[in-house]
Amino acid sequence: MKTFALLVMVAVASAGCGRDKTVPPSPAVGAAVEGPQAAQAAPPVPAPDSGYADIGVPECDEYARRYLACLARVPEGSRAMVRKSFEQTRELWSLTAEKPERRAGLAAACAEQEKASQAAMSRYGCEW
Repeated sequence: MKTFALLVMVAVASAGCGRDKTVPPSPAVGAAVEGPQAAQAAPPVPAPDSGYADIGVPECDEYARRYLACLARVPEGSRAMVRKSFEQTRELWSLTAEKPERRAGLAAACAEQEKASQAAMSRYGCEW
């Protein structure tokens, strides 16, 4: 139970990582970008194959692929910290997934974490 509680705490903490208040949100997809903002347009989101190794919990694996695909849009100054936090979370997922009795709770935690990340990462122009 302690591992699951730690997983939830890390997942919640990772949602807040990389929140740089000085970074303006990316323009809407398809919006015209003119002037100085044109050079600052967000890079395209790469295909969702970001080197993630499945842990066998579909809710976590699908969320992880979407999150990692969005990582390219996080400002470079915060990206390494966000990536490291995610890797720590993924390691906890992997350990938790090894116990069959904890997989259902892990799936629910990943689904909740995805909801929180959708809101946090939308400021970078990421869409789920």
